[in-house]
Amino acid sequence: MIGRSVGNEGTRVRRAPYETLPLAESGEVHAWAGYPPDDERYETFVADLLGHLSRWLGVPVTNGIIDYTSPTERSAARGLATYGGWIDPSLEHVGSASRESILPEVIQDSPCHVTLRRREFSMITLDAPTSFAADESRSFYTRVIEPLVNLPPRRDHLYAWLDVMFRFCADKTVGYYSRYAPGPRIRAIAGRYEASVIYLPLQTIPTRLVEQNQQFRFLWLTERQWKALEGADDLKRGRAAPELHEG
Repeated sequence: MIGRSVGNEGTRVRRAPYETLPLAESGEVHAWAGYPPDDERYETFVADLLGHLSRWLGVPVTNGIIDYTSPTERSAARGLATYGGWIDPSLEHVGSASRESILPEVIQDSPCHVTLRRREFSMITLDAPTSFAADESRSFYTRVIEPLVNLPPRRDHLYAWLDVMFRFCADKTVGYYSRYAPGPRIRAIAGRYEASVIYLPLQTIPTRLVEQNQQFRFLWLTERQWKALEGADDLKRGRAAPELHEG
């Protein structure tokens, strides 16, 4: 399972780099950041999923929706908003807004706090990265995630979420992966924006890929710890530091 350094007795297991980071010092500013290997794998998953659909349909498809858990549209409308909020790291190559509905699992508290998060429902795109430092007004965060976060409680439900997403996807084809076929209400919302919904059963995505990409590690760490993580032999790659805030 993701996030654990375990093995058979007598087997030497490689520790995750976040397990050996320097301790944070009093007064240091912290930020949430995705674990780079998980982020990279998920970005590849999103790009490959939409690329495969584009080739299958013979038209560009750069937007998608994945409902990982709901057996029916009715259960999605009633159940997905009962707990939690919108999560996802600040991805720089794809855009993603994911809803979590269960409490995160704590993997470790020290030297940095690490949680295992689970995506229950995701809206994905190749048209705008979640974070776009050159112009955040063009980012998926500004155009989709912020409106989702700002929905009033009475509108914090599936159909209002889809209204935000389909507005972003106006005049485009959207792949909808789920255990249920999107009904007339979902298609009517898409129709407001001339978006075309293509339904694909969730099982068309290999189970292994669903399991790998439905969950990811989220780290609460300082800029100094982030730089140490980037410098780890297994993780040397050019990534911007996460946006910092007090906490």
